[in-house]
Amino acid sequence: MRLKDRVALITGSARGIGFAVATKFLEEGAKVAINGTKAETVDKAVAALKEKFPNAEIIGTPARMESTEEIEAMFKAVMDKWGRLDILVNNAGVSQNAPIETMSDEDFWGVMDINVNGLWKCCRAGVRIMKEQGKGAIINTSSLTSRHGSPNQSAYSVSKFAVRGITRALSREVGKYGIRVNSVSPGVVMTEMAKEAVLARPGGEQMMAAMCKMTALGRTATPEDMAGSFAFLASDDAAYVTGAIIDCDGGIIM
Repeated sequence: MRLKDRVALITGSARGIGFAVATKFLEEGAKVAINGTKAETVDKAVAALKEKFPNAEIIGTPARMESTEEIEAMFKAVMDKWGRLDILVNNAGVSQNAPIETMSDEDFWGVMDINVNGLWKCCRAGVRIMKEQGKGAIINTSSLTSRHGSPNQSAYSVSKFAVRGITRALSREVGKYGIRVNSVSPGVVMTEMAKEAVLARPGGEQMMAAMCKMTALGRTATPEDMAGSFAFLASDDAAYVTGAIIDCDGGIIM
């Protein structure tokens, strides 16, 4: 159990990659705070995890990444419960699929507010706690678009380039406090958001088939395929790893 008794807060963990990461962390012995935007979805996720791990310590911490107050309340709930924070996974994110000429200012900044501003605020809150502790691990969820961009996803691509930059900058800034900052960069993962982004549009199934052919492993990923990389970066196995971006994309672009 590589994460035994460590406290982890995972944003965007009521479903998809975040839920798979939470499951993996619990298997590794961690105490986990589940986050989502709505209390009912968070409660549902917590109930499912408690059914699978009846002896584990799990709490729900609903918060919108657009709200500084709700983010601060989320971190306070974790500290009130456990008095420490060992691992922060910044996984919450949204996508916006539209040609740039039809995308509004509100659409663009809506993506930035959650994927960049929200993540930055969580990093700030996490660093404040971890600096006092003298150690901690922050793991940000990026995307293959952070290296190569994606058509009709200009806002999302910009936001994930920013996540890559925040990861590198913070790793240099806070390493002296014993805080490691890394990122996992998923490829095509069959989450609900991915299905909405690809399969829901005309020609989506053909596009997905083409992506599979481009991928060295010949398939799309499941959220569970991502979880091991997060667990590695959270654990002492990665004690000398910081500023790294792990491409967990099945070899789609090499």
